[in-house]
Amino acid sequence: MRRSISVWTFLTLTALAPCSASPGAAEPPAAADPGLAAMRALPLLPGHWEGGGWMKQGAGETQRFVGQETVETRLDGRVVLVEGLHWTPDRSRVVHHAFGVLSWDDETKGYRFSTHLATGRGGDFAVSLENGALVWEIPGPNGRIRFTIRIEGDRWHEIGTVEREGKPQQFFEMDLRRVKG
Repeated sequence: MRRSISVWTFLTLTALAPCSASPGAAEPPAAADPGLAAMRALPLLPGHWEGGGWMKQGAGETQRFVGQETVETRLDGRVVLVEGLHWTPDRSRVVHHAFGVLSWDDETKGYRFSTHLATGRGGDFAVSLENGALVWEIPGPNGRIRFTIRIEGDRWHEIGTVEREGKPQQFFEMDLRRVKG
């Protein structure tokens, strides 16, 4: 019994040690933390979003879809989790399922978006804020792909373009409404 108390005491003190440091070692307020301030500058994304849109792959026909995006924050807003799930309009088949982690990178002094697709593909991409919109780009063999997300109130409007020979061509558009905040 005595041994379990000392182990418990050791673990408790070890866990609390960083919290009991001197007042000067406390976490800085958000104003003094450029990463947290940068994350709070992002458009208000958290919530459950539903709607639909269209996409065109290659020279194929335009395909319509319905879908949802679930967005949550973690670590006091330092990390944003985004999961998108999209189906054919009759919801008989999933056409896109993705998960992303958006955060601030202190080393590069920029946003980082790490994406993961159900197909196994994914990557790490730079994100920027342009005129109030969240923009992220994917370099590709067929041109640079650019997604622009604009949040206005409870509306999420996103377009995707691919730049070929210096000319952007739209291949994607999605409109969602926030159904839960």
